Amino acid sequence: MIGLAAHSTAGLSAFFSPGLPPSAEASDHQGPAAPLGVRSTGTVADVDAFTLVWLLDRLDQIVLLVDAGAHLLFANRAAEEMLREGRSIRLHNGTVETSCRSETRALQDAVTACLQLEETGGKHALPIVCGRGATPLAGCVAALPAELRGTKQGFPVAALFLADPRCRRGPSAAQLQSCFGLTAAEASLAREILAGDGLQACAGRLGISQTTARTHLGHVFEKTGTRRQAELVRLLSGLRPQVRFTLQR
Repeated sequence: MIGLAAHSTAGLSAFFSPGLPPSAEASDHQGPAAPLGVRSTGTVADVDAFTLVWLLDRLDQIVLLVDAGAHLLFANRAAEEMLREGRSIRLHNGTVETSCRSETRALQDAVTACLQLEETGGKHALPIVCGRGATPLAGCVAALPAELRGTKQGFPVAALFLADPRCRRGPSAAQLQSCFGLTAAEASLAREILAGDGLQACAGRLGISQTTARTHLGHVFEKTGTRRQAELVRLLSGLRPQVRFTLQR
């Protein structure tokens, strides 16, 4: 175990602000203060730590909160899984590290730089890459604004956002059938097209002839409003919501 008690409602509730951000406090709003200043249609939304943890846990994206020394304060479910795996990031004595010393130093430098920018009024995120090989984690680090830290965390806090290439799945067959009216066979071919390697290879993986594959592809083009495989790939690549739900028809 890696001390992932940081993945808890208590770990996140410490960052709630007791009041609204300055811009909201300056308004004529008369209701009770909202956590993180979250409001909807003019009224304060009662969003608590349980809600935020649930939302963050639904994301495929890795989200961590760390202090200036990169000590872990909070990890969402995707981050928790990656830390346990220890492939690209890991937890050592409570500190987030990468797979090699130089990258760990680069991560620490990025955290330090972002927190310094926040102190001087900067609102920038810095790019980071963790891990080597074909599937590194890429993303950014940004300082958590001071007005969102609340009174329980008087020290600077940085947020790390990382994307795992292995989570970049395409849309499900059910989603394609629901969105475009594809048949099961057409949806299967569309998913294979997204995987690449050309029509012949796709047909081979599906166990159908190239003629049948071309027929299915023509129907897919017609139903999706695309004309070339490159257009189809661009369309399908943007369809998959990076959330941890099983999409049904």
